[in-house]
Amino acid sequence: MKIRIITLVLLSLALLSSRAYSADLGMVRIGIVQGDVQIYSEDAGDWVPAAANTPLGQGNRIWVPAGGRSELQVLGGIVIRLDDSTSLDILSLGDNAYQFYVNSGRIYVNNRAGRVDQLQIDTPVSSVDCHDMSAVLIDVEENGTTEISVLEGYAYAETRNGRIRVPSGRTLRIGENLQAEMYPLSASDEWLEWNRDLDRRFSETGDSLRYLPEELNDYGYDLDNNGRWFQDASYGYVWAPSIAISINWSPYHYGRWVWIGGNYVWISIERWGWAPYHYGRWVFLRHGGWCWVPPRRGAVHWGPGYVGWIHTAKHVSWIPLAPGETYYGHGYYGPGSVNINTLQNRTFPANRNFINRNARNAVRVVHRDTFLHGRQVAVSAKENPFNQRNVEIGPPRFKPDRETHAPVLKKIPVTKQPPQRIRRISTETLRQERKLAPEKRGSVFTPGKPVREMPATLRDTPDKMQRERRPDIYSDGLEKRQEAQPQQNIRQQRETPVQKSQPVTITTPTTPKRTTEKAAPTSSRQQRQPATIQAAPQPVAPQPTAPRPTWTPAPSRQPEQGVSPPRQQSTRTSVPKVRQTVPTAPSQVQRPATRQQQPQKPAQTIKQQKPVAGQPTVNKPSATPQATPPPATPASRQQGGNYGNRPSLLKPEGYRQNR
Repeated sequence: MKIRIITLVLLSLALLSSRAYSADLGMVRIGIVQGDVQIYSEDAGDWVPAAANTPLGQGNRIWVPAGGRSELQVLGGIVIRLDDSTSLDILSLGDNAYQFYVNSGRIYVNNRAGRVDQLQIDTPVSSVDCHDMSAVLIDVEENGTTEISVLEGYAYAETRNGRIRVPSGRTLRIGENLQAEMYPLSASDEWLEWNRDLDRRFSETGDSLRYLPEELNDYGYDLDNNGRWFQDASYGYVWAPSIAISINWSPYHYGRWVWIGGNYVWISIERWGWAPYHYGRWVFLRHGGWCWVPPRRGAVHWGPGYVGWIHTAKHVSWIPLAPGETYYGHGYYGPGSVNINTLQNRTFPANRNFINRNARNAVRVVHRDTFLHGRQVAVSAKENPFNQRNVEIGPPRFKPDRETHAPVLKKIPVTKQPPQRIRRISTETLRQERKLAPEKRGSVFTPGKPVREMPATLRDTPDKMQRERRPDIYSDGLEKRQEAQPQQNIRQQRETPVQKSQPVTITTPTTPKRTTEKAAPTSSRQQRQPATIQAAPQPVAPQPTAPRPTWTPAPSRQPEQGVSPPRQQSTRTSVPKVRQTVPTAPSQVQRPATRQQQPQKPAQTIKQQKPVAGQPTVNKPSATPQATPPPATPASRQQGGNYGNRPSLLKPEGYRQNR
């Protein structure tokens, strides 16, 4: 009698734990993966590459290295997006109450659906409560400094100094010393525009919302853009994918089984492969091919992959389950499933007569090495395995290997792997230090004590957090990442401010540094360039410039001559038709006496250099002002004055002389 009671207690505990874990896995999934994103698998005890449609549970961690981005979709209409160099831990997934932890980096939280009671985001120095119908940006530096920007709605931020409400359009900055200041939002950047663009696309509604149960409305965007709905006499409204990899496409063929939480979970490589593979059933129709039958309203239960299993010592086979067929697996996944762990001797009815067993390409057979390690081994199945007798029915009992825990098999560079400061974080320790406080009741840092108002300095000007460059963020005893500094930063470091009242000396293009006319040359190449520009005895045509730079003559001076670029950097091209701003000539203009005074070189092809900030000014030795003659070639004439970008009006040769 005593043994029977102990057995019943153990079975009840196993049933409850399987129910909790199965529900836990269906709450969070990875929606977008860009770059070498990685997740920490508690089953493997190590970091593995991440893939889209991977379910995440309590205790999982995600790391986004440089050059990557990711998105998490949380059940209840919440979207959390991670920028590069960001670490996020899942601390708690309860009943409509979620808790995450950001150690460093920046995230975007969209909680506009309003179907979750509480969403708490913790950082090293603060705890943020994101309320319904809100959009919040959270930026965390390595030293713990946190910046909370509320785009829509409102949020509550708490530290050991108290709690404060952050309204829409304001930013709260909490320093390492817990000093807080609030100011308006700063200007939008590329990170915010990327999130807004995704929000606009995902907010588009289609036919899927009419046929899906309310619990699956978050995945309607994937179904609308990758398939169509139609009505069947037997199953009602069904969904058929419109994008198939091949004519022999069938469900549960493109992806792999991954060991997560004591069960094999299907990870599809198809963009829409979340809801159709973890909810509802599949059926093959003569007039529509393979179709997905969504679950009924109120009967939505997540599952690792609703298939029927058979296996041998060397092979594994599975087939999609049709509506009404029971799923046998490790865990309880709703009324249409049976947890084989609770069955005596794990014996259950040997069902072979699946509805889809004779459908087109319904049965998938793989070798054991392919199933566990991803190594492709050819399999020649002459007979349908589900019609054979010498097979074992039920999920495979193979011992998982390290490759079996990875959603995708690829090698991560050492410089992209999590640094030691991220690896040392323990989610269990964080869960003990940061409790999920009830909404507006109690304190995260001082449980059981009333929360006081946080003192904060109010400012009227925004202050964008300057994210420090961390070239050795991935070092920590590993390989240092070599990053090339942008050319723009190099120019800003080398460039010296120029006095506007002094003429500028044109230096060689090899160095972006600008000096005044008193500056001494620093190289032999610069010595060949004159320190100042002397006035030429004869006027020449002005050099063409880019549209943006303009001439800046002194009030009592008039330009006489352009600057010829260095020979080693010049290229012969046609004169571009750009607008040229010419200094206004005096009222009395003396025209050149003869045409022989024009420059000998034709104006069709000249040596062109990169545009400079302004043309140099020249001290004119003569007291008589002279006007700059027009270019000799009509094709090089440009419109001056205030004509804007109107087309050039070409005049015949010698037009000005005839006038």
